[in-house]
Amino acid sequence: MSTSSRAAIPPAARRLRFDHGFTLIELLVSMVLSLLLLLAVMPAGLAFVGLETEDAGRNIWLLQAEVASERLRMDLGAATTAGANSGPNAPMLQAEDKRIVFVSTSPFDRSAQVICWELTGASLMRRSVPWIGQVPPVVGFSDSKTMLEEVGAGSRFTPTEAIHLEGETADSAPAMDDIRAIGLSLVRHSERAAEMASISYAPIGVGR
Repeated sequence: MSTSSRAAIPPAARRLRFDHGFTLIELLVSMVLSLLLLLAVMPAGLAFVGLETEDAGRNIWLLQAEVASERLRMDLGAATTAGANSGPNAPMLQAEDKRIVFVSTSPFDRSAQVICWELTGASLMRRSVPWIGQVPPVVGFSDSKTMLEEVGAGSRFTPTEAIHLEGETADSAPAMDDIRAIGLSLVRHSERAAEMASISYAPIGVGR
């Protein structure tokens, strides 16, 4: 019975039973093709992820630069000549393109303090010490904070005698007692380009 039934099945039908699915060679070929396709699209995917990461880094840096600039505005707005009998009449003690030092009022107890903002290395630093009539340079600061990192070499302070429009510079460096505003331009260098953040000239608010 079984022998006659097997013999009754046409040879073509018996071959069809074994034609379904992949052979080992076909499976290996499909795996190789899939791997080649993955290798082809991987650089584009990695580049997209890199762009997203760089955009996020730029936005964070610009936000931190704005926070640092606002703190500088506050310090300059609280500049004072109180207790400066042994020093200059103006609150500005030192003004260079990479460093400014001035007397300001503490927001906590209204005491006079020396504030130093400095561009050093790849950082924007803010330092302070109580004002006791020091003359520059002040050697030891009791407080030092990093306000911004990844700062490029093109960053600079710009002292000026009057409040200029943003991007406008003075023809010559003003005398220390004549400085009435400070500009700050910040540059961040990335792999793609240089991002820039700048504040308009922040006026020095002198209180007695």
